[in-house]
Amino acid sequence: MELETLCRDEILKHFANHEKLLSAINMNRFLVLIDRMYGLMVYVFRGSDRDYIVSPCRMCTCSDFIINFIGRKRGYPCYHVVGFTIAEKQNRLKYVELDHATLISIVSEVVFQGFSPKLRKIIRS
Repeated sequence: MELETLCRDEILKHFANHEKLLSAINMNRFLVLIDRMYGLMVYVFRGSDRDYIVSPCRMCTCSDFIINFIGRKRGYPCYHVVGFTIAEKQNRLKYVELDHATLISIVSEVVFQGFSPKLRKIIRS
């Protein structure tokens, strides 16, 4: 399956009533981190135990996407990939503006630790 087709209508319909996806939208887990200096946007799914870097409608760093969608060639991606599109249509994305160093630090935590304590601290404040 071509990555460009990950948010086509039938896949969006597949996830329309997905319980985990709807819960994640209601809990503001779909985050768009914006670098104040450069305008760079990084999409992060804030999970309960793990965080993921996501390219909406293209890819996710979660094991479900990598193992099941890419490796086992399952016909649909993880809900994180399409969730950003669904959350955006519902005007439910959470935007967080950050200075450049903080954004780099958060992305590094997500990539190397799988979880960003710094992101959670910022969101709580």
